[in-house]
Amino acid sequence: MSWRSRGPGLAAAVIAAWIPVHAATPPAGFEDHVIVDGFAATGAYRPTAIAYEPASGAVYILEKGAGGPSDTARVRRRNPSNGAVTTALTMSCIKTDDEGGLLGIAFDPDYLVGGTTNRYVYLYYTRNVAASGPCALAGLSAGLYNTLSRFHESGGTLSGEQILLRGPQMSIANHLGGSIEFAQDKTLYVAMGDNGLGVSRDLPDLRGKILRLERNGSIPPDNPFIGTAGARPEIWAYGFRNPFRMSVDAPTGKVYVGDVGEATWEEVDVAAAGRDFGWPCLEANAVFYPCNPPIVNDVRPIFAYGHNGQTAVEGSCVIGGPVYRASAFPSANRNRYFFGDFVGGWIRSAAIGTNGALTDVRMFIPDADGVVDMKVSPAGCLTWASVTELGVHETCYSGTAISADWDHSGRVDGLDLAALGRAFGSATGDARYDVALDFTGDGLIDGEDLAVLAAQFGH
Repeated sequence: MSWRSRGPGLAAAVIAAWIPVHAATPPAGFEDHVIVDGFAATGAYRPTAIAYEPASGAVYILEKGAGGPSDTARVRRRNPSNGAVTTALTMSCIKTDDEGGLLGIAFDPDYLVGGTTNRYVYLYYTRNVAASGPCALAGLSAGLYNTLSRFHESGGTLSGEQILLRGPQMSIANHLGGSIEFAQDKTLYVAMGDNGLGVSRDLPDLRGKILRLERNGSIPPDNPFIGTAGARPEIWAYGFRNPFRMSVDAPTGKVYVGDVGEATWEEVDVAAAGRDFGWPCLEANAVFYPCNPPIVNDVRPIFAYGHNGQTAVEGSCVIGGPVYRASAFPSANRNRYFFGDFVGGWIRSAAIGTNGALTDVRMFIPDADGVVDMKVSPAGCLTWASVTELGVHETCYSGTAISADWDHSGRVDGLDLAALGRAFGSATGDARYDVALDFTGDGLIDGEDLAVLAAQFGH
């Protein structure tokens, strides 16, 4: 992704000082609330990533930071009881401009086991190393380094950094990746971008890859490139441009990756051990650069959309999200993959087809400006962070649109709309052809139109 394309510069930061943070507009029956504002004093300034602390339900929010090559960034914690936001950690020597900053957070899978022993919180961030002074590090040349560390939590604060992995030296902060997610076997996936260098298929280089580590930073013995000459053993899958956000679907173990495209296409992938996901030979399914050697074990996207109107879905910076497996949403919204677009400023959901491809893509929030991360809350809400709208939002189902399921199928869709239209004598009986019922103006007659109509009548 590129913060430069939509990132809040000085003017935006000044404007944000007086523009109130506002709720977004999810479908009828849902409510959106700002649970953490974007102001440094009371909330999280330019939030980039979120995670829920096990058991307590506290939200930990990473800040991108205030800007500058050697600035500070904070980890903020929202108390679930009273909403108070405190600082869990302040880090210095962080590259907080361009695409750098604090970028990824995860809690140890045994966080609640063994008293305080396993209370580890893992962070992925961009470390700025200077040639001298307080930001210098022995043994490292001046530059930028993607860094994975873990900290110990106690009383709502983090301390005792243990560095688990450093990426290669970089001169610029772009295409950094950032997601860190635990698998069911308690190994840790780490998404690292290609830094704009086209090294995604180079196995001696960590960039442009999904890495897999043990919780202490060691290498799992079944990683696919152990023993391969010249290959880094941390590599689990490769051929990514900028896998900024990924998620692990607990029931299936599948790793869903939103890989940010270059000029034309955005893609969603299901990562797999040892496989090549195409970049820079392919951008989604299109040839980007003729590669030699050619790709022989590539995996194609489960969904791709264009930048310039090639597809019904349009955007230019995909933000991968979770598969919604909770029960708080109506059945029509469950077991669907949620994803967003940072530049397009929206969140959509999609059904997962029998072949794994995403189908039935529906708008969920059309005005999620600057969305950069999504998680399912303990209560079953969709929590998402906006780095440009300056806040963390929680979108929950309020239960006001249940009666929109007119045919009692357990699903709100175009068939319900057709049934409602027939009841009022205003539909042909075939929702595909009744343009008059396209209330959202997207060329489709579907559940979104029904939700608009139902809301007008208090349903």
